[in-house]
Amino acid sequence: MMVKDIYKLSKEIVTKLIAANDYMLNDEEQRSLRLRYQLEAVTACKNLLFLVEQAYEESYISSGSCVYWTQLISDVKNMTLAWHKKDKQR
Repeated sequence: MMVKDIYKLSKEIVTKLIAANDYMLNDEEQRSLRLRYQLEAVTACKNLLFLVEQAYEESYISSGSCVYWTQLISDVKNMTLAWHKKDKQR
């Protein structure tokens, strides 16, 4: 079940980031949707980080794998937050 949840969240993050990128900032409705999808992707990253930590605590993955995946997910989360901040300023 945990693997399925991790896979589902990973797909959700990619889908939301692609959707956010499809909306333009010059239209207010599209701008709002873009910002919302960005934040939804950040929330999904936080949930995925929780699942990776849980997988480690339940000995499904090693500490090295936990560190590796945590860093990758955190990078995506932080880049998305920076993108969101920049879009809000435009």
